[in-house]
Amino acid sequence: MQITVCRKKQLLAVILIAQLLLTLYVAGRKQEFNIDEIYDYVLSNSYHADKISNEEGLFGHWVSGSHLDSFITVQEGEGFAYKTVYLNNSTDCHPPMHYWVLHTVCSLFPNRFSKWFGIAVNLLFMLIAGIFIFLISDQLIESPVLKFLPLILYGFSSFAVDNAMFIRMYQMLTMLAAILTYLHCLLFEKGVSLKRLVPAWLIIYLGAMTHYYFLVFSFFGAALFSLYLLFKKQIRNMLLYGLGACAAVAAMLLSYPYAISQATGSSTNNVGNEVAQSILDFRLWISQCIDRARMILNSISYIPLLSRVIAAVSAAALIALLLRALWKREKIRIPPGAVWTGLTAALTFLSVTFIGGHYVYARYFYYVIPLFYLTLIALFDRLSAGCRRLQIAALIGFTVFALANAAYGAKTDGCMYLYRDNYQNDLKLEAYSHEKLLIVLDEVQPIVPTGNLTKIREFDSFYIDTKDNIERTGEFGRCLEENGTFVVFVTAKDGWTDGFDAEELIPELSGEAEVEYSEITSGGSGEYYLVKSAEEKK
Repeated sequence: MQITVCRKKQLLAVILIAQLLLTLYVAGRKQEFNIDEIYDYVLSNSYHADKISNEEGLFGHWVSGSHLDSFITVQEGEGFAYKTVYLNNSTDCHPPMHYWVLHTVCSLFPNRFSKWFGIAVNLLFMLIAGIFIFLISDQLIESPVLKFLPLILYGFSSFAVDNAMFIRMYQMLTMLAAILTYLHCLLFEKGVSLKRLVPAWLIIYLGAMTHYYFLVFSFFGAALFSLYLLFKKQIRNMLLYGLGACAAVAAMLLSYPYAISQATGSSTNNVGNEVAQSILDFRLWISQCIDRARMILNSISYIPLLSRVIAAVSAAALIALLLRALWKREKIRIPPGAVWTGLTAALTFLSVTFIGGHYVYARYFYYVIPLFYLTLIALFDRLSAGCRRLQIAALIGFTVFALANAAYGAKTDGCMYLYRDNYQNDLKLEAYSHEKLLIVLDEVQPIVPTGNLTKIREFDSFYIDTKDNIERTGEFGRCLEENGTFVVFVTAKDGWTDGFDAEELIPELSGEAEVEYSEITSGGSGEYYLVKSAEEKK
């Protein structure tokens, strides 16, 4: 029984609204930020300095904590400053498209900072991505019973929720990947024409202007489709398609020439160095592939053991269906669009793990995760053709799992980007926000002030500088003498900063003065300490 177009739209709307409500609930639980999310706001909205470390007059002076708001909010008269956003990103490591979008939203709410600005952008892209995931399913999956299953499985998964909660460009990237996949499904189904090629070229351009990893996805997608056209002996169409795709990349490089230096390595981007160091390290590549694949499989459910069970049972079912088809000598007609979708996603996964070297994070694969769901359900659709009861059982079973898993993840705060523990640290520190804050750096760089921005902005005043400069100016002793009690942030020794040992640093800075100090809480790349003069205590 076929589902009418009207009924499809109604079901699609119900599913998307349910996923939106789920994501909104989880978003309400988000209470702190990853340092990269703060960078997102800084690069989108900072008007006078591309990074906090480049702000004149910030280091070596007492400044109000609220001054940091000028980095993460759009100030009066600074709205819709797209050239500034462009220049900010020219010194970073990403193209500017996502930052333009976030800046546009923030420009509508000057002098305000909120997680909802970034999340709202992600929710819009999430809904658009969901529509195109279904449109792809409608192209690749014949059984009306299974057409909504990829969207149900992906849209309620931890991958989708995490993607929407992480205020970066990856949700936008997921949407663009889904659109480009759908356009290629149309090219396979209806043939090459300019009305389908021009949108594909535009998406390649927009994706490349959003994240460089989209170039990897586009490259393999273009190469596979070109091979298909070559096999079909459509040489003219192949050349037209390929030249247009190359023109889209060229247009991106012309409009954002900083891409070349950024993609090969810059002061804020380790990609170039990682590629140079690990290009022949196949052992690292293999271990990263295995580790990241295991991470994806374990994230199917919020309960890792259940994830492994589901993956094993699903794989066994597909193998059994394949053996059954081979035994009966049935012809398995996998649509070329499904082959393209699966191969492009797999090759992208393998390439990103290679390019990333030691630095390969889950978010780098978010934009191809829906394609894996689509490919597997499309394969199941063809292998289970004629087994309607099996398809209905699969639909019911996986839908119940998807909904139960989503509810469990929401109830247990399973999303990795909520940072509720970090918020508890904020509350511990809030009681001392009336004290002066002295921030001791190992060197002038943006990691500490950016990673602690939401904490620092709550203090009435703060002073930030390197240890050597603080020793030279005697600011530590001055704070002790004038206030008796104050808060010190000590940069820690971690993977990003050389840092200090607080047990050595604080006595060294206090000199001959007698002080007592105790840790209040941890922060980004360091810890906060309450320092008291021994005389003050007496």
